[in-house]
Amino acid sequence: MSPSLPRFYTDALPLKVAVILLFFIATSLFIHRESLSPTSLHKESQDKGLQPSPPDHVTGINPGSAPVPEVPNYAFAALLVRQADKKDDGKWDDDPYFWGLRILAYQLLHHSETRSDYPFVVFVSNDTSESKRDRLRKDGAVVKEVAPLNADWVQTTPNYAELFAKLRLWAHTEYDLLCLLDSDIVLAKSLGGLFDDPAVLEQKTALDPEKHQEEEGALPATYVFAAARETGPGHQYPPSIDRKEDYFELDHLNAGMMIFRPDKTLFEHYVKILSQEGKFNPQFPEQSLLNYAHRWNASMPWKPIGNTWNVNFPKMEDIEKGVASVHEKWWGGDGSPLKRWLAAWKFRAEGFFEALDLVEGVFEGDGRGGKR
Repeated sequence: MSPSLPRFYTDALPLKVAVILLFFIATSLFIHRESLSPTSLHKESQDKGLQPSPPDHVTGINPGSAPVPEVPNYAFAALLVRQADKKDDGKWDDDPYFWGLRILAYQLLHHSETRSDYPFVVFVSNDTSESKRDRLRKDGAVVKEVAPLNADWVQTTPNYAELFAKLRLWAHTEYDLLCLLDSDIVLAKSLGGLFDDPAVLEQKTALDPEKHQEEEGALPATYVFAAARETGPGHQYPPSIDRKEDYFELDHLNAGMMIFRPDKTLFEHYVKILSQEGKFNPQFPEQSLLNYAHRWNASMPWKPIGNTWNVNFPKMEDIEKGVASVHEKWWGGDGSPLKRWLAAWKFRAEGFFEALDLVEGVFEGDGRGGKR
């Protein structure tokens, strides 16, 4: 008589494993059929050496003298705040921004084509449910809480008003550098090289009494602050400063992708600016404040990162030619190849984390995917 199989193989996980396997197979076939697989899309561009290039504009870089730490504490980061029109009931199936963070966790920490060696820290508002925090931890993220930050004079859409909390990340000086990503950033390849971009150099503050206003507070002697420019819907790839249609404004940063060194003096500087009514246009609150504080004709100009790290208003052509990430919501849309490519990442992340939960349940529980 042939030896019987262990019970684990005969009665553990039959239905759920089958569902997950079918899910992965179906997803793979869908992606292959539409030629939307990140693997197939990017292999050719990687073979051609289309990696993120140096910035096409770093004039005025003024390196400081601080040495790079022997073991630098760099991290990717994102902010999770409650949507103004929704109560956080701990459920996330209908919360696309929360799912955006889970996609980022999958890409930054787990997927072979997009992960890097840096942790992913999600800063959450104090009203974020414990179930969402726990889910992010299970996905591999570090979760830290930040208090809200606002000003009475700022009148903008309620969801945007919550984004001033991003500024609190400058107070987290336990990190040497943070790369702050919006939750609707989707990766096409690893962003690990961002921390080595020439724009992410320490700069000396050019303190000019005629440019700096005392009521805005003290400035640090040196700083690090780089960001992505905002490409327009008519851009070509790679975008260029020589084509007017490629960027809205050359000196305008997009707060969806920023790399900076946390600094409490800078944080206090931002808070003082925020407290003064009319200092900046509050339509895009934290983005407008940072564009004001780091305008090019002031003491701490921001530096643009390489032109192939990220694009707004993306097209499939951008991805096929090697862009590292796109700033575009993965949900909704018209069923175009780009939207299907974005949605495929959500399906991959969902399947991966479901399988991971199942495996952990097997080893921690009763062999059936559940805990004892």
